Amino acid sequence: MKGTKMTQTQQSAEDRAASRALIIKKLLDKANHANTSSDERDAYNAKAAKLMLQWGIEEATIADADRAQQEAIVNVTVVTNFPKGYSFEGSTITVEVASALNCAAYFLRRPNGKVDANVVGFASDVALARQLAESISLQCTLALNTEMRTTYFPSYMNGTDRFNHRRSFVRGFAHAVGQKLAETRRQFVEETGPGTDLVLVSRKTKVDTWVDQNLDLGRTAPRKVAPNGLVAGAAAGRRADVGQDRVGGNHSQLGG
Repeated sequence: MKGTKMTQTQQSAEDRAASRALIIKKLLDKANHANTSSDERDAYNAKAAKLMLQWGIEEATIADADRAQQEAIVNVTVVTNFPKGYSFEGSTITVEVASALNCAAYFLRRPNGKVDANVVGFASDVALARQLAESISLQCTLALNTEMRTTYFPSYMNGTDRFNHRRSFVRGFAHAVGQKLAETRRQFVEETGPGTDLVLVSRKTKVDTWVDQNLDLGRTAPRKVAPNGLVAGAAAGRRADVGQDRVGGNHSQLGG
């Protein structure tokens, strides 16, 4: 009987995760549709990010309340869509997002020089982190395209200078988004009442213990930074939609 109850609990968690993943996918598909306006895209992205943060916290509290639920810690590789030259910076987005969703993430250098990210955490947290990282990476790509199209570069700046500007932009964007996610998550935790923070700390401790026991981590080499690109990327990152309350009147069209 006990074994049957555990199976039903696990199935319920899997069904809930699948249903929520579908909702997020629909929001992101609408955000990325060719006919979606920029304002609508921002609103859909913000709605999706907010749900991911809230649901990540909710799943943690449910798992803590129901001791029969045995959720596994997983290690998933998230491949960046950024070019190899600044794939490290692109994967920084995944690392920042993972940290905000109670996961741990580390850079994974491929034999060809490209850098992806390993995300370690409870399965539900990792699934949300992966979706959110993909959404924010797309926002960063769009912002970077605008930056390179509209920014004036003096004639003395060569191709290498522009390349460093691009990858520094992505890096600044990633760090700014990480800060916004951390603040938004902190607000959600406070709203859920006492005890939630302790639950999240406990889950993160288990993740860190798993990493210590299973991964051999190295060190990353310093990267050259173009200050102007870093500042521009950070400004764009602060404008990105990561679940903060700025959707306003768009709630009705999103069904929220």
